[in-house]
Amino acid sequence: MDVPRIPGYDVLGRIGAGSSAQVWRARRVADDLDVALKVVPTRAEDVSAALREAGVLARVRHEHVIHLYDVLPVPGAGGRPGGVALAMELAAGGSLAEVLGARSHLTPGEVVTVGSPLAGALAELHRAGVVHGDVAPGNVLFRSDGMPLLADLGVSRIAGEVRPETYGTDGMVAPEVLEGFAPTAESDVYGLGALAWLCLVGEPPGWAGTRTALAELRPELPEALVALVTSCLAS
Repeated sequence: MDVPRIPGYDVLGRIGAGSSAQVWRARRVADDLDVALKVVPTRAEDVSAALREAGVLARVRHEHVIHLYDVLPVPGAGGRPGGVALAMELAAGGSLAEVLGARSHLTPGEVVTVGSPLAGALAELHRAGVVHGDVAPGNVLFRSDGMPLLADLGVSRIAGEVRPETYGTDGMVAPEVLEGFAPTAESDVYGLGALAWLCLVGEPPGWAGTRTALAELRPELPEALVALVTSCLAS
């Protein structure tokens, strides 16, 4: 994709790309605010997911849920629509996936420092009747001060909403979702537990029937943390 032209923003460089969008660092002309522009092309299902994400972010405000500033049309060739862009908070500290790629696992204190704010963010989503649906390392970003942000709500849904497709990150999805049931708040709790397990052990928890107990894998961990992670995975 060429550098997008977004009215009101100076695009400074690409941050990354996924299967359905590219993310660019940009500066809002009106006030010099640096933002992340998530640019989604014109494919209908991708635009629908982006607008769904924007709708969720507009109704949920929490210090650890990434902030949405604006939803913008992307001009295309010949004056035709070129997609949609979400102007969002810039998470200058990178992602948890990048951290785990460099370090393989976190200390117990770091897991609590990351996990506790994420639990609060999920609780706020659930109070608003929203299920995130994909609590995974790539969807946990960090501000420049190291505080975590829950991001990428493109697969989120209103609690009880039934859609034919099921999305999620391998190893992080609750068993009932893999069996075809709609994600619920409890599925997000499982995802948070799986995320904590991954951070502590270096790999996802796997199936309950074949899973080695966390206390056996990491006997030095605090009992309270082991109990909390195990409880999340039992949700």
